[in-house]
Amino acid sequence: NSIIFHVCMAGGGIPDDDLSRGPVKTFFRVVVPISGTVYATVLIPNFVAHFGSKPINYGPIMASLTISDIPMLLMFVFLQKYYVEGIASTGMKG
Repeated sequence: NSIIFHVCMAGGGIPDDDLSRGPVKTFFRVVVPISGTVYATVLIPNFVAHFGSKPINYGPIMASLTISDIPMLLMFVFLQKYYVEGIASTGMKG
């Protein structure tokens, strides 16, 4: 299982001197901070897999996202000149 693999690989990076503090102190002060990326790597795909098991009506979601993009697109169209000038003025001069 990939969960076991990720946890074992993260556990190999714990220095031996940190293991002499006691099991509880070592766990919370050393193992948990080192394993933060492991928790994210394991939890995010599991969440996505279980979240996708419910039927979702994407029509209204996409419609509201499209409508919310309209003001931003209008601002870009009307202020494009200033946007491009700002990018050009901050560019590297050769």
